[in-house]
Amino acid sequence: MNHSFIRIHTILASLFITVLIVAAPGAMIAAGQDFGFDFDDFNLISVEDEIEIGKELSKEVESEYQLYPDNEVQRYVRELGKRVAPSAPNADNIPLSVKVIKDDEVNAFTIPGGYIYINSGLIRRVDTEAELVGVIAHEMGHAVKRHGTEQLTQIMGVNMVMGLFLGSDAPDWQYLVGDLFSSVGLLAYGRDNELQADRLAVRITHAAGYDATQFLTFMYKLQDLEDSEPSALTELFSTHPSTSERITNIKTEISQLDTKNTRPIVNTRNFNNMKRRIR
Repeated sequence: MNHSFIRIHTILASLFITVLIVAAPGAMIAAGQDFGFDFDDFNLISVEDEIEIGKELSKEVESEYQLYPDNEVQRYVRELGKRVAPSAPNADNIPLSVKVIKDDEVNAFTIPGGYIYINSGLIRRVDTEAELVGVIAHEMGHAVKRHGTEQLTQIMGVNMVMGLFLGSDAPDWQYLVGDLFSSVGLLAYGRDNELQADRLAVRITHAAGYDATQFLTFMYKLQDLEDSEPSALTELFSTHPSTSERITNIKTEISQLDTKNTRPIVNTRNFNNMKRRIR
């Protein structure tokens, strides 16, 4: 296809979106819907660019946060992630990896490109391998649905993203994205993203052969922590839907699973051995 033709259409699309942005965010969304766009899933960043973003951001995360200094713990979580990943939809497009951060807060997060981080403080709170799989599967849901770069598109503005990724200043994205994601700034996903990731967590956990009700067990623990130890929860949870709403959402998803003639995994000796190493 003629590259000049593609470039002209890119410029025209950029100008159209610029007019919408200048007019008003509401007008942008309304006009986009008139043309059949779904801005909830709007993402102008390619998978290839997202993977490159993730490589750079993972370096920033691992320089800012201390990885848990136990090779056996890291190996266990890494291998668990590898076993669960094939059950995630579109996992072939986004390489998924899991590491443990040494941090007492109950938290897990995902950055673009499929990089998943679990706090040691969260691992202390889970009692079974299936609970941990549910948490990992939730983060995999964010990764395969590419919520990070969707949010980047929305926050930076469509016109800016198109300029950075399609224009002559393409390398500048590395610096700008690094600033936007500094201190895990964009990882507080909105309500719809969280509920979608919860539904995917149930499906992925079940498809991987684990007891999805254990993810529900973990959510009840979060609910208890909100009342008894709110300081243990990272402030990122303040942007999530209410835990009661998430529990209802997860229950609905579990009720739709086909659990006949299944013997799902709840716990393993390997999990117990790993858990004893978390201090």
